[in-house]
Formats: sequence, C-alpha cells, structure tokens
Amino acid sequence: MNDLTNLNSQTILLTGGTGSFGTALIRHLLSSKKFKGIIRIFSRNESRQLAIRQEFNNHSSLRFLIGDVRDLERVLMAIRGTNLVIHAAALRQISALEYNPFEAINTNIIGTQHVIRAAIETGVNRAIFISSPDACHPENLGSLTKSTAEKLFIQSNLYATNNQKFSVVRCGDDLGNFDNLIPDILRQKPSRIIKIGDKNLSRFWSDSNQAAKFTWDIADKIEGGEIFIPKLPSVKISQLASIIAPEAEIKITGMRPIDNIDETLITGKEIKRTFEFKNYFLIRPTPALSSYPKIKGTLTSLTGEYNSSENNHWLTTNDLIKILK
Repeated sequence: MNDLTNLNSQTILLTGGTGSFGTALIRHLLSSKKFKGIIRIFSRNESRQLAIRQEFNNHSSLRFLIGDVRDLERVLMAIRGTNLVIHAAALRQISALEYNPFEAINTNIIGTQHVIRAAIETGVNRAIFISSPDACHPENLGSLTKSTAEKLFIQSNLYATNNQKFSVVRCGDDLGNFDNLIPDILRQKPSRIIKIGDKNLSRFWSDSNQAAKFTWDIADKIEGGEIFIPKLPSVKISQLASIIAPEAEIKITGMRPIDNIDETLITGKEIKRTFEFKNYFLIRPTPALSSYPKIKGTLTSLTGEYNSSENNHWLTTNDLIKILK
C-alpha cells in the first residue's frame, strides 16, 4: 500500500467518470501542471468515454475502463493498484428512480458496497464518496439510496485497516446539469411562461467545477468517517428565472410531492458535531468511530440546519448576471 504524501502523482479510480462531476474533475486535474498521476475513468458510457478521449487528445494520464459498479469482479479488476478512489457513479433522477426502484438499489447501494469491498480488499489508501443534499432528508427512493450510501461509506471505516480512510463529500447539486433547474428554465423560455413550484423555492448555487475543485482540495485532509461540505451561496429560483427569461411570466404551479422547497446540506442533528472552517464545514463522525482524531477547529455557531432558505449568503441579481454571462 502506497502513501498519499503527493496526491498529484497517485493512481486514481474515478467511478462515474464520464458524468458531469467526473468530467469536471478530469478537467481540473489535467489543467494543473502539478498533476502527474493516472486517472482510471470507470463508467458504462462508451460514447462519453470516446468524447473525453477526444477532448483531451488521448492524454497520457487517462485510462478508460468500461464497467458497472454493479459488477463486483469488474470493480475489483479496476481498483487494483490504485491509491485513491473517488466514487461518483450513481443514478440520480428522482422520478426515474421512483419508477425503477430495483435499479436504484442495485446501482446506488449495492454498487457502493462493491466499491467499498473492493477498496478494502485491495488496500486502497483513501476513498471518497460524492454525495448531495438528497442525503439529508430522505423522503423518496433516490434520496434514501444516497443517504444509505453515505452511511455505508462512513461505517466502512470500522472494517478497514488502520491506514485506510473512507470519507464523504456532500456537495450542492449542479443547477446547470441536464436534469436540473437552469436547463428546465431554458426549455420553457420560448413559451414566455416559466413554471416553478413555489415563489420561495431556493437552492444552493453550485456547479460540477466547484464540486470537483473542492473534492480535490480536501482529498489530503480526510481522516476517515467525516463529511465535508463546502460553504455555498443561495439563490431564489424565481429570481434566477427572471434573469434567464426577463420577458417571461413566472407561474407558480405548486410543489410536487417528491420535491423540496429548499436544499439542506447539514441537518439539525448533524449541526451539533459540525466544525466550521474558512471555506467548508466538517461533520465529525458519531462516537462509534472512537479512533477519530481530535479536530483542530471550532464547532460552528450555526443553529438549526444549514439549508438554502436560511443561508446568510445570497447571490444578488448582479452576481447572477455576471455568472450567467
């Protein structure tokens, strides 16, 4: 087992490597002159693998592995010889997962279990699970699988060796992703009527580039069992819609049962063991992981939850206009 004293020279397994987060992480690493390692891009999407191969002109740091996290033997094969695993493979469309529950469990839960088992058996130093706000208040099948996958990753530290560390990064959802709010507003723009669920609908402002950079920045800070959360600004979706489609009418349609009016990144129970740093929060694991070291930091002064509606940092109209240019 190799150490991780220099992350920029390591061999990384990136599951879900052709998704929005995976692609953003690849761009972030390959844009740095410091990175001299290997990225094994593990996914079942061969067309996206080809697109990435072409985008980066067959970069010498990239390896392309077709496979599915549901297949334990393939995961074991892909993970051997790596130092760091970043597990981003997941099914995430809430309505699709409600209709296909077995597929949600097989990929998001059993697939995560396969990644953990393979990492432990092959002696990987560190593994990071990429999570989302869905894990905080699981009220539908998709969010239940995300919450369960988080728990699996955290509790796997009880079965790992002393040198292995499993942690979670809980990022905001990418509002620009194909199935999220910005593309939905753009699709409605020609009709000059933008339908949103509630006038107070809010989200954390996040994108895959920010999530990828944050994940890499904290990769050498993990001790095993903690959850890292970036500090993010909030945005009102009605305000966002007015900027993207200024001539459109905003029509309030009511919330669907599977949707939330805001996003939560730290729950009320978690806030009591949350430490605050300049650019991020760290949720200390529960006492079950008694070996977790003392944190050199300060417990957050936040009370209640860290959610998008009660955030103290909001993007202004001018902020959004600059970002959306």
